[in-house]
Amino acid sequence: MSTVRQYQCMCGSFEAQVTGEPVLACWCHCKTCRKQTGAAMQLGVFQNFEVLKGDDQLIKYASTSGNGVFRNSCQNC
Repeated sequence: MSTVRQYQCMCGSFEAQVTGEPVLACWCHCKTCRKQTGAAMQLGVFQNFEVLKGDDQLIKYASTSGNGVFRNSCQNC
């Protein structure tokens, strides 16, 4: 049986879920990831996910470092 994990942004405007195990997981400690999280590094898990609510609440933008990374952030948080 597959594991289902649900998550949401801090204000609850966006909710999503992922099913199964991660396809790829990596720790990133680039300047952009450190700024976004306020931590020394960020765990990046890349999976297919299903948006449950609030896709229209996300701001989608390219990373300023120009490395081909795209980020999402809740416009309300």
